[in-house]
Amino acid sequence: MVKINYDNTAKLLGVPLKGNETFKELLKIEKDTMAQQNEEHFETIDKNKAKSYEDQKQMREELIEWVKTCDKLHMGELYSEMRRMKRSWND
Repeated sequence: MVKINYDNTAKLLGVPLKGNETFKELLKIEKDTMAQQNEEHFETIDKNKAKSYEDQKQMREELIEWVKTCDKLHMGELYSEMRRMKRSWND
């Protein structure tokens, strides 16, 4: 029979252990811990996506306002740059 190092196992699982858990109980704890970590991971991803969307929305609004105030010369330069960028993206 193999002895379980409960101190190391508790550190790896990130949960306190009583010290008398069976191997099956430890596997269940690990499974539950991983499920919770996955849920937290997906919550973090969702938060990051929402922040990214809001940042992009703010950039678009700022660009729109800035373009509205451009004079004829700068508007021509912006238009030329936009066409150049579109061509490079389609290649």
